Amino acid sequence: RHRSRGTRQAVEKPRLRVNPRVTIVRQHSTTMLVRVKKTECPCSRAVSVKEVLQWASEWVEVIAPYAERPCAFFDIDHTLIDGAGDPLADVVALLRKCEVYNVHCFYVTARPETGRAETLRALERIKLHEPSERLAMMPVEINTTFDNIARMKRKARARFAHGLTPILNVGDAFSDGGSGSQLEMLKGVAIDDPKTTGVFMLQTYPFVKLPGRQV
Repeated sequence: RHRSRGTRQAVEKPRLRVNPRVTIVRQHSTTMLVRVKKTECPCSRAVSVKEVLQWASEWVEVIAPYAERPCAFFDIDHTLIDGAGDPLADVVALLRKCEVYNVHCFYVTARPETGRAETLRALERIKLHEPSERLAMMPVEINTTFDNIARMKRKARARFAHGLTPILNVGDAFSDGGSGSQLEMLKGVAIDDPKTTGVFMLQTYPFVKLPGRQV
């Protein structure tokens, strides 16, 4: 059979550009790699809580429809609720946005396991979906040091993320976001300052750091 001898060009699968700020480079099974223009990620300059939450809300709108079974993680104290136990409306609104986009939401806290009943009552005020099955708490036998909290939360996120695609992590302390080796990447960032606020790409998904506690 005669074939044309014209020049054949290699066809590369185009990257999926969902908006000018985010490019999905590859999506395979439960792994999704993304590239974000640093100038569009509010992490290297002084930013407000409103700004980072708006960024996170837009991120969910952009990423969730293309992720396979997306999931997100939320801290509780000074993230979903304030010191008095009242819901923090702007963060709860972000959680609701996740729910609208069918994102599985999980709650990871350094509160001791002995306070599970009280914690569930607090979460009921926010009307969360299946909070008991999606709540991870600190074992009472482990001291609440920065490293221990970071390790416990990292393991909880990995356990919850089995078979899912993590797209977002929200908390008020850097121990919510990563371990020591990951935090070493944040050169020039005041990780010891509880007021530090921003979005940090510590994994293949962003960590939204809100102002709050030191650990």
